[in-house]
Amino acid sequence: MERLIAALIVFMALAGCATATRMEIGDGVEAYLVECTNSPMSACVTKANEVCPKGWLPLAQDESTVHAFNYYNQFTGAYTPFYRTERRLMIYCK
Repeated sequence: MERLIAALIVFMALAGCATATRMEIGDGVEAYLVECTNSPMSACVTKANEVCPKGWLPLAQDESTVHAFNYYNQFTGAYTPFYRTERRLMIYCK
């Protein structure tokens, strides 16, 4: 049980990080897809500022809540769903 709790803590910590993926959106124009799962949109903005220090323009923004898994609640004796919020921001560097 202790290992499971430790694994969940590590999973939650890693799941909250923001990442940026470089992509090409036609005619050689570079854009970035910034994803920040289980983090506020401000984490996406912070990552966008790191990727584009001279400034950026938003091309698209998306937020969705998805069912990740069910976990057993030993106090209620029932399975409880765990949801995660996925946030994405597509940006263009100035």
